[in-house]
Amino acid sequence: MDIYDRIASLLKEKRLTKRNMSQDLNISYSTLASLFQRRSKSISVDMMKQIANYLDTTLEYLVTGNGTYRYPSNSDYFSNNTIIAVKNKDTKTYYKLNEQDFETVTNILDKFKKE
Repeated sequence: MDIYDRIASLLKEKRLTKRNMSQDLNISYSTLASLFQRRSKSISVDMMKQIANYLDTTLEYLVTGNGTYRYPSNSDYFSNNTIIAVKNKDTKTYYKLNEQDFETVTNILDKFKKE
């Protein structure tokens, strides 16, 4: 499994497509498709960082495939009672809540989903 396989796997897991990623990251779809087709080894580090951030993983995971690098180093954010607010593709805010506040917020969000 190479970088492109890992990216494709993460896209599938998140129910996204290469087209979604190209639009969200403002990368030409033809450029992205060409990279995948040729399995290019000359992808820029900046683009890889963008893709890793977009897929909520680390650059190390995309490059090595080592599962210990799968989540960002601030993985304590992903523990219980965490809510992630996404403003846009580059801005994510993590809220660690106590049990009572977490229940309150999730109840409010559930009501919005039902409406």
